[in-house]
Parts: sequence; structure tokens; C-alpha cells
Amino acid sequence: MKKNLSTFVEKSKFQIFLKRLSILYNCRLFFDYPKKSKILFYDPFVSNIYFDIFKKLRFQTLDTRLKNIYFIIVLRAIYRKFKRKNLSLKENYIIEYIKENNPEHIISFTNVDLFFWTLKNYFPDKKFYLFQASSINGWGQNQFERYKSEYKKRNKIDYIFPWGKGLFRKYKSVLDCNLIDAGSLLNNSIPNTKIKIKKRYIIFLSQYKKQTSFIRTNENKIVDQNSTYHDQRKHVLKILHEFCIKNNFKLKIFPRSFKKDDWENENLYFQRMFKNINLVLIKRTHKKQIYDCLSKYQNFVVIDSSAGYEALARGKRVCFLNIKKSFSNYYDSGDHRYGWPLKFSKNKNFWSSSHKKKSIERALNFAFFTSDSNWKKVKKKYIDPVIIYDPLNKKLFNNLKKIGFNL
Repeated sequence: MKKNLSTFVEKSKFQIFLKRLSILYNCRLFFDYPKKSKILFYDPFVSNIYFDIFKKLRFQTLDTRLKNIYFIIVLRAIYRKFKRKNLSLKENYIIEYIKENNPEHIISFTNVDLFFWTLKNYFPDKKFYLFQASSINGWGQNQFERYKSEYKKRNKIDYIFPWGKGLFRKYKSVLDCNLIDAGSLLNNSIPNTKIKIKKRYIIFLSQYKKQTSFIRTNENKIVDQNSTYHDQRKHVLKILHEFCIKNNFKLKIFPRSFKKDDWENENLYFQRMFKNINLVLIKRTHKKQIYDCLSKYQNFVVIDSSAGYEALARGKRVCFLNIKKSFSNYYDSGDHRYGWPLKFSKNKNFWSSSHKKKSIERALNFAFFTSDSNWKKVKKKYIDPVIIYDPLNKKLFNNLKKIGFNL
């Protein structure tokens, strides 16, 4: 198999063309200039959920998804495209927007956007900040490997805030940056409640979503992402259901969806999964409700959900079942495992990278039956380096004050 292949099958030129056409058709066009500000949030599609944390700051946003487009900036980007031919029109638009907005500080939560990693080259006098917003798994096409293949220069970002120190070496290998472990800002901002925790429940954190991608296997077969992810969930939930019956736990599923129609579709999906197993989906009405769930319950099972890491940071018991390589044999997915890039064993303690029933049951038993004293030791060695818990972001705010932000 060719080395330049990736796990996810590349979009065709026609698919890319249709996507760009859809952006142009659906965008809102503005004929004035964007407002100036000292602070600019990059990609509000991701960062908008964090705005409450930064509510004391006055800021503007840069819509990198191009749902809102400034016509004058587009004209300038087209003109600059002839001089900066190595950049796409979108990348030229981003540069021209920043020039017009003229911020002192630029903040991003989109840690997979590699172009953001290069912007310091064009604006050396501005400060750039990158926050980790989700877990980073060891797929072959993770952002560090993509960066090495696409950019030869070691660029600079002023400050990067990963969830834990486990990612420090990876960022340092490709970027000149200052690193501060901050945990998940949203997770930190919503503290554990003092209500009675429901310990005889196990919550499976769903990642259900209708996908349009195809995935390549090590046999160079092309498989539909929807069907292969479905098979993985079904395999895990069958074993988990049996485990709960045997050990007197009640199994519930916390959904990914929170909009009414999406929640109903997801509920129907799980209702149809088994003929003889009734899967109960918790009602969800808003995005941040996941943190109410992490606070209310004690025991969780995930495949590779970011919320699983956030639950671990809170001191909850979580079983990770990163079975994608073992179950589906995806191409270049050998490092898709708990705690990547730290070199933990693939099957140990509360996690299993094997889909074999015996390995999954071992991980479940450890996660939910090991003693509190042993869990405390495991947390210090295998969880704290991956993600910390900073209640109400107090440690982060103190660090930000030292570098010029008053929160």
C-alpha cells in the first residue's frame, strides 16, 4: 500500500467543488468593513461555546467557515492571490481579514486547523493562542503528522494550552511555543455538583452521527464510515449490556444530539439496534448538558469520546474501548488508543484496544470494581498527564493574567 494514503478516503475534486459551491450559495455577504478589536476569536463555529468564559473581554470573530463573508475582504484576497500564489483564496481571505481587524491577540480552539499554526509568519507582532478543544487520537493523519508532511518550517505560536503535559513533546517537535497545561476549559468551568451521585448506573457516551466519509482498511478495502462505526457500537453495547445485567448496573446512553429532530433520530437508531435489548437514551436539550451528566453519574464507557477524558479529569470511573483498529483494521490506525501520544500499554487498567470480549470485560471490571485507593494511584500515573481538572479555570486565569489578559 502506498505510504501517502490516509485512513479516510480523500474527497473527489467534484465533491470539493460542490462543497465550495454550497458555501457560496449559503453564505451571508456583507459590504461594509469588519469591526476592529484588540482580541479576535478564530473560527467561531468551534470557539463560540467558550465565549461565556471570556465574557469580560471585548472581541470580534473571524468566520473561517465562510458563512459570513465581507465582500471588500474577498476582493483584496483575490488581488493578493496573485502575489501569494502558494496560498488558497480562503487563506488569503483570512490574512486580509486579520489585517483589517488589526487585533493584538488572536485566539483559536480549532487545534486541527494547521493554517492557524503558520499565521505568526505573516503577523510577527501579534500574539497567538491555541487551546485544545477535544481529545487528539493517534490516527496516522493527526495534525502533527500532517504538519510535518505539509510544512517544512518550525513555525511559532506564542502560547498553547493542551489538556495535559502529555502533548507537550508533540507540540514542541513541530512548533516554537510556550506550553501551559489547562485541562478542558468547558469541563473546568462547570464544577462537580454536591448532589448524591448515581453509582449503580453505567452511562455509555454516544458519538452517533450520520457520516458521509469512507474509510480505508489495511487490506485497502473501502468501507462506509456509518456502517463500520455502527458495528463497533453494537459490539461494545452487547458486551456492556451483559456486563450490566451480571453486575446489577443500569445501562443508559447519553446522546450526542441535543436538537429535537436529531435527538429523535438518534433515539430511533439505538431502539433499532437490537431486537431483544431496550437501550434507554437520556433526554438532552442543550450542548453543555454533557457536563451535567458527567457531574450526576459516576461510571462511564466510551470508545474514544472527548467527554470520556473530561469525566476522568473529574475523578469519575471511565472505561475506554478504543477498538477501531482491532475490530475494523483501519489503515494507519495502530496508535488509535487511550492516552496517545504517551506510550501506555494498549490493554491495561481501565482501557482496552482489543475488541475481544475477555479484554473488554477485564477493562470494565477494573474501571468499576478496583478500589478507590488503587484508582487514585492509577489516576496520578495514567490520567493526570493526559488531562488535568482546574475547577472554574482558576489556574488558567492566573496564567492568563501574567501574560496580559484580565479575566
